[in-house]
Amino acid sequence: MARYTKMMQEGSSGKIGSIVTYQMYGKGYMGSLPSHYKDQKSEKQLVQRQKMQLINKFLSPIKDILRFTFRKEAYGRSAYMAAKSYNIRLAISGEYPEQHIDYTKALVSKGDVLLPTDAQAKRTDKGLLFEWKYNIENIP
Repeated sequence: MARYTKMMQEGSSGKIGSIVTYQMYGKGYMGSLPSHYKDQKSEKQLVQRQKMQLINKFLSPIKDILRFTFRKEAYGRSAYMAAKSYNIRLAISGEYPEQHIDYTKALVSKGDVLLPTDAQAKRTDKGLLFEWKYNIENIP
């Protein structure tokens, strides 16, 4: 993968034939697609793929929130990638093919956050509704 600076218009991304361009952290990148894959689907590959599927399904709907809640954990990578890394390493339990997310170990926020009192989650027709209260006396 190569990084380009002024060769192409800023903000460009896409695919032209076997060439792919994209933007990340304000820098432009260009690379070529592989001509073929040596995909033997070993058990280690299948284990990791299942972990990625589980974590992507869990975190993708809250990607915008993770940009704030994992911001301080994002050293040289996006906050979303930091959240994925944490949860892949620590929040997946079970043995392949019966892996699952252990929600008691999963995190969607990391850092110095005041814990709310009286937190509740309700299922609605549109998804989950989270409600909580803060004890104002405990806020510095």
